[in-house]
Amino acid sequence: MIDIQFLSEKELQEILGKDPAEYIDFCVYSTLTQGQKAKLTNYWLTHTNYTINDIQYARNRHEYWKKKKMNNSAERAMKRFAEYNFADKKNKKWQVEELEEFLKLNEIKKDRELAEHFNRSIPSIQYIRRCINLVKRIYDQGLTTPEKHPAPLLIKNSEKKLREIVHNNKKL
Repeated sequence: MIDIQFLSEKELQEILGKDPAEYIDFCVYSTLTQGQKAKLTNYWLTHTNYTINDIQYARNRHEYWKKKKMNNSAERAMKRFAEYNFADKKNKKWQVEELEEFLKLNEIKKDRELAEHFNRSIPSIQYIRRCINLVKRIYDQGLTTPEKHPAPLLIKNSEKKLREIVHNNKKL
């Protein structure tokens, strides 16, 4: 049995009646220690039908934790981009052969691995991935077929043009 004598019976019953979002809100603004919160969370999970995944879901949507996660995110992203920037200084265009190879490796490799493989920057890799997702949507909406318009040739279009095709349901 978990020892939670730091709460009164009334407080405990009130906490057990909370949903995950309310529980997270309670934990964020309570004066309990980390250890007490851990014990209470364990007790709350065993006495409600909620799971740790429910708590994580609610926590990821809570304003306090959103701000915490976003703190220094721009600096972390810039550091990551600088660390894994394998691009030559010149602005290279993607060739059809490279895009065909990219399509084969896309599901297997991470951004930084693809950036290193193709000597490109991570933003360049992310751009191509966005274009691939748009091309998949074009195919799924029946606006064209891979036989008529192969993916590498469609990906060479600008992201803006691909978005217009998807959103306006333009047949190709």
